[in-house]
Amino acid sequence: MVAGYKLIKKSEEKVILNGEAFSCLLVRSKKRRHSISVKILCRNHLQVNAPFMTSSHVIYNFLESKYSWIKQNQQKAKYQNSPKEYQYKNGEKFWFLGNSYHLKTQQDNKDDVILTDKELVVNYRKEASIKSLLKKWYRQHALEYFSKRAETLRQKFDFPKIKNIRVRMMKSRWGSCNSRSEITFNVHLIKAVPEVIDYVILHELCHLIQQNHSKAFYQLQEEINPHWKTQKKQLDDSSLVFLNC
Repeated sequence: MVAGYKLIKKSEEKVILNGEAFSCLLVRSKKRRHSISVKILCRNHLQVNAPFMTSSHVIYNFLESKYSWIKQNQQKAKYQNSPKEYQYKNGEKFWFLGNSYHLKTQQDNKDDVILTDKELVVNYRKEASIKSLLKKWYRQHALEYFSKRAETLRQKFDFPKIKNIRVRMMKSRWGSCNSRSEITFNVHLIKAVPEVIDYVILHELCHLIQQNHSKAFYQLQEEINPHWKTQKKQLDDSSLVFLNC
Protein backbone atom coordinates (compact mmCIF):
# COMPACT_ATOMS: atom_id res chain seq x y z
CA MET A 1 0.00 0.00 0.00
CA VAL A 2 1.32 3.47 -0.89
CA ALA A 3 2.44 5.49 2.14
CA GLY A 4 -0.17 8.00 3.23
CA TYR A 5 -3.01 6.30 1.39
CA LYS A 6 -5.83 5.93 3.88
CA LEU A 7 -8.70 3.52 3.48
CA ILE A 8 -10.41 4.71 6.66
CA LYS A 9 -10.69 8.12 8.31
CA LYS A 10 -12.03 8.49 11.85
CA SER A 11 -13.09 11.62 13.70
CA GLU A 12 -15.04 12.54 16.84
CA GLU A 13 -17.78 15.15 16.55
CA LYS A 14 -20.58 16.55 18.67
CA VAL A 15 -24.03 16.63 17.09
CA ILE A 16 -27.32 18.04 18.33
CA LEU A 17 -30.42 16.06 17.40
CA ASN A 18 -33.78 17.46 18.41
CA GLY A 19 -32.08 19.51 21.13
CA GLU A 20 -30.14 16.52 22.53
CA ALA A 21 -26.32 16.33 22.43
CA PHE A 22 -24.58 13.21 21.12
CA SER A 23 -20.92 12.26 20.81
CA CYS A 24 -20.42 10.81 17.36
CA LEU A 25 -17.54 8.66 16.12
CA LEU A 26 -17.49 9.14 12.33
CA VAL A 27 -15.86 6.31 10.39
CA ARG A 28 -15.46 7.17 6.70
CA SER A 29 -14.28 4.25 4.59
CA LYS A 30 -13.18 3.91 0.95
CA LYS A 31 -14.45 0.33 1.06
CA ARG A 32 -17.96 1.57 1.78
CA ARG A 33 -19.59 2.54 -1.52
CA HIS A 34 -23.06 3.90 -0.85
CA SER A 35 -24.90 3.35 2.41
CA ILE A 36 -24.58 5.12 5.77
CA SER A 37 -25.28 3.26 9.01
CA VAL A 38 -25.42 4.16 12.69
CA LYS A 39 -25.03 2.11 15.85
CA ILE A 40 -25.30 3.07 19.50
CA LEU A 41 -22.11 2.48 21.48
CA CYS A 42 -23.64 3.59 24.76
CA ARG A 43 -26.29 6.04 25.91
CA ASN A 44 -25.39 9.24 23.97
CA HIS A 45 -22.40 7.92 22.03
CA LEU A 46 -22.97 6.95 18.40
CA GLN A 47 -20.83 5.44 15.68
CA VAL A 48 -21.59 6.36 12.07
CA ASN A 49 -20.10 4.41 9.17
CA ALA A 50 -20.16 6.22 5.83
CA PRO A 51 -18.48 6.30 2.40
CA PHE A 52 -15.15 8.14 2.46
CA MET A 53 -16.24 11.37 0.74
CA THR A 54 -19.57 11.77 2.59
CA SER A 55 -19.99 15.33 3.87
CA SER A 56 -20.84 16.18 7.48
CA HIS A 57 -24.04 17.79 6.22
CA VAL A 58 -25.22 14.53 4.62
CA ILE A 59 -24.32 12.59 7.76
CA TYR A 60 -26.20 15.05 9.96
CA ASN A 61 -29.33 14.77 7.78
CA PHE A 62 -29.06 10.99 8.00
CA LEU A 63 -28.84 11.12 11.81
CA GLU A 64 -31.84 13.44 11.97
CA SER A 65 -33.83 10.90 9.96
CA LYS A 66 -32.75 8.16 12.39
CA TYR A 67 -33.52 10.09 15.58
CA SER A 68 -36.65 8.08 16.42
CA TRP A 69 -34.77 4.80 15.93
CA ILE A 70 -31.89 6.04 18.10
CA LYS A 71 -34.26 6.93 20.94
CA GLN A 72 -36.03 3.58 20.71
CA ASN A 73 -32.75 1.66 20.91
CA GLN A 74 -30.82 3.75 23.44
CA GLN A 75 -32.18 1.85 26.45
CA LYS A 76 -31.26 -1.53 25.00
CA ALA A 77 -27.75 -0.39 24.10
CA LYS A 78 -27.20 1.09 27.53
CA TYR A 79 -27.38 -2.32 29.18
CA GLN A 80 -25.78 -4.33 26.40
CA ASN A 81 -22.66 -2.18 26.58
CA SER A 82 -22.13 -2.42 30.31
CA PRO A 83 -18.56 -2.12 31.58
CA LYS A 84 -16.40 -5.13 32.28
CA GLU A 85 -17.67 -7.05 35.27
CA TYR A 86 -15.89 -6.76 38.57
CA GLN A 87 -13.19 -9.26 39.43
CA TYR A 88 -13.58 -8.44 43.15
CA LYS A 89 -9.89 -7.72 43.54
CA ASN A 90 -8.13 -5.14 45.69
CA GLY A 91 -8.20 -1.61 44.30
CA GLU A 92 -11.40 -1.89 42.24
CA LYS A 93 -13.70 1.09 42.62
CA PHE A 94 -17.15 0.65 44.18
CA TRP A 95 -19.81 3.33 44.72
CA PHE A 96 -22.05 4.18 47.66
CA LEU A 97 -24.25 7.28 48.02
CA GLY A 98 -22.34 9.10 45.30
CA ASN A 99 -18.86 8.43 46.67
CA SER A 100 -16.29 5.97 45.36
CA TYR A 101 -14.37 3.55 47.55
CA HIS A 102 -11.52 1.21 46.71
CA LEU A 103 -12.14 -2.42 47.48
CA LYS A 104 -9.91 -4.05 50.08
CA THR A 105 -10.31 -7.77 50.66
CA GLN A 106 -8.67 -9.73 53.45
CA GLN A 107 -9.07 -13.22 54.83
CA ASP A 108 -10.38 -13.38 58.39
CA ASN A 109 -12.14 -15.74 60.77
CA LYS A 110 -15.47 -14.01 60.10
CA ASP A 111 -17.42 -12.59 57.17
CA ASP A 112 -18.29 -8.90 57.20
CA VAL A 113 -18.15 -5.69 55.15
CA ILE A 114 -16.93 -2.40 56.60
CA LEU A 115 -17.10 1.04 54.95
CA THR A 116 -14.25 3.39 55.88
CA ASP A 117 -13.44 6.91 54.64
CA LYS A 118 -11.70 5.61 51.53
CA GLU A 119 -12.20 1.86 51.38
CA LEU A 120 -14.86 -0.79 51.20
CA VAL A 121 -13.31 -3.56 53.29
CA VAL A 122 -14.48 -7.15 52.87
CA ASN A 123 -13.35 -9.63 55.48
CA TYR A 124 -13.96 -13.18 54.30
CA ARG A 125 -13.44 -16.74 55.39
CA LYS A 126 -13.64 -18.10 51.84
CA GLU A 127 -12.49 -15.98 48.90
CA ALA A 128 -15.35 -17.27 46.75
CA SER A 129 -17.83 -15.49 49.04
CA ILE A 130 -16.58 -11.92 48.39
CA LYS A 131 -19.16 -11.20 45.68
CA SER A 132 -22.10 -12.55 47.69
CA LEU A 133 -20.96 -10.63 50.79
CA LEU A 134 -20.90 -7.38 48.83
CA LYS A 135 -24.29 -8.02 47.25
CA LYS A 136 -25.79 -8.74 50.67
CA TRP A 137 -24.22 -5.57 52.08
CA TYR A 138 -25.59 -3.44 49.24
CA ARG A 139 -29.07 -4.96 49.61
CA GLN A 140 -29.20 -4.35 53.36
CA HIS A 141 -28.06 -0.75 53.13
CA ALA A 142 -30.28 -0.02 50.13
CA LEU A 143 -33.41 -1.32 51.84
CA GLU A 144 -32.67 0.59 55.03
CA TYR A 145 -31.88 3.86 53.27
CA PHE A 146 -34.74 3.74 50.75
CA SER A 147 -37.31 2.78 53.40
CA LYS A 148 -36.39 5.66 55.70
CA ARG A 149 -36.05 8.23 52.94
CA ALA A 150 -39.28 7.20 51.18
CA GLU A 151 -41.25 7.59 54.40
CA THR A 152 -39.66 10.99 55.07
CA LEU A 153 -40.56 12.24 51.59
CA ARG A 154 -44.00 10.64 51.72
CA GLN A 155 -44.84 12.58 54.88
CA LYS A 156 -43.27 15.80 53.59
CA PHE A 157 -45.43 15.85 50.45
CA ASP A 158 -48.47 14.13 51.99
CA PHE A 159 -48.50 11.11 49.68
CA PRO A 160 -50.70 8.07 50.43
CA LYS A 161 -49.19 5.36 52.61
CA ILE A 162 -46.79 2.84 51.12
CA LYS A 163 -47.85 -0.76 51.70
CA ASN A 164 -44.41 -2.28 51.26
CA ILE A 165 -40.90 -1.42 50.04
CA ARG A 166 -38.61 -3.99 48.47
CA VAL A 167 -35.23 -3.94 46.74
CA ARG A 168 -34.00 -6.02 43.82
CA MET A 169 -31.02 -6.13 41.49
CA MET A 170 -32.52 -4.87 38.22
CA LYS A 171 -31.04 -4.16 34.80
CA SER A 172 -33.71 -2.08 33.09
CA ARG A 173 -35.32 0.19 35.67
CA TRP A 174 -34.53 2.10 38.85
CA GLY A 175 -37.86 1.60 40.56
CA SER A 176 -41.47 0.54 40.14
CA CYS A 177 -44.78 0.99 41.92
CA ASN A 178 -47.74 -1.36 41.50
CA SER A 179 -51.46 -0.82 42.01
CA ARG A 180 -51.19 -2.28 45.53
CA SER A 181 -48.95 0.63 46.63
CA GLU A 182 -45.89 -1.61 46.78
CA ILE A 183 -42.67 0.04 45.67
CA THR A 184 -39.57 -1.78 44.46
CA PHE A 185 -36.22 -0.03 44.12
CA ASN A 186 -33.12 -1.12 42.25
CA VAL A 187 -30.34 -1.98 44.72
CA HIS A 188 -27.84 -0.25 42.41
CA LEU A 189 -29.59 3.07 43.04
CA ILE A 190 -27.84 3.25 46.44
CA LYS A 191 -24.65 4.10 44.52
CA ALA A 192 -26.06 7.45 43.35
CA VAL A 193 -25.87 10.80 45.14
CA PRO A 194 -28.73 11.43 47.61
CA GLU A 195 -30.51 14.04 45.47
CA VAL A 196 -30.65 11.62 42.54
CA ILE A 197 -31.98 8.90 44.83
CA ASP A 198 -34.64 11.38 45.95
CA TYR A 199 -35.64 11.90 42.30
CA VAL A 200 -36.35 8.17 41.87
CA ILE A 201 -38.15 7.90 45.21
CA LEU A 202 -40.34 10.92 44.42
CA HIS A 203 -41.02 9.52 40.95
CA GLU A 204 -42.35 6.29 42.47
CA LEU A 205 -44.30 8.16 45.16
CA CYS A 206 -46.06 10.08 42.38
CA HIS A 207 -47.24 6.71 41.07
CA LEU A 208 -49.18 6.24 44.30
CA ILE A 209 -51.46 8.95 42.90
CA GLN A 210 -50.95 8.64 39.13
CA GLN A 211 -50.31 5.05 38.04
CA ASN A 212 -49.22 5.78 34.47
CA HIS A 213 -46.94 8.35 32.85
CA SER A 214 -49.76 10.67 31.91
CA LYS A 215 -49.67 14.44 31.59
CA ALA A 216 -51.09 14.62 35.11
CA PHE A 217 -48.22 12.46 36.39
CA TYR A 218 -45.55 14.75 34.95
CA GLN A 219 -47.36 17.82 36.24
CA LEU A 220 -47.32 16.33 39.72
CA GLN A 221 -43.65 15.36 39.44
CA GLU A 222 -42.73 18.85 38.22
CA GLU A 223 -44.65 20.44 41.07
CA ILE A 224 -42.89 18.51 43.84
CA ASN A 225 -39.46 18.22 42.17
CA PRO A 226 -38.71 20.98 39.63
CA HIS A 227 -35.15 19.66 39.14
CA TRP A 228 -36.14 16.12 38.16
CA LYS A 229 -34.92 16.41 34.56
CA THR A 230 -31.40 17.36 35.66
CA GLN A 231 -31.37 14.56 38.21
CA LYS A 232 -32.64 12.05 35.66
CA LYS A 233 -29.82 13.00 33.30
CA GLN A 234 -27.29 12.56 36.11
CA LEU A 235 -28.61 9.06 36.73
CA ASP A 236 -28.71 8.16 33.04
CA ASP A 237 -25.12 9.32 32.60
CA SER A 238 -23.97 7.20 35.56
CA SER A 239 -25.94 4.07 34.80
CA LEU A 240 -23.14 2.23 33.02
CA VAL A 241 -20.98 2.62 36.11
CA PHE A 242 -23.66 1.81 38.69
CA LEU A 243 -25.32 -1.19 37.04
CA ASN A 244 -22.63 -3.59 38.13
CA CYS A 245 -21.60 -5.73 41.13
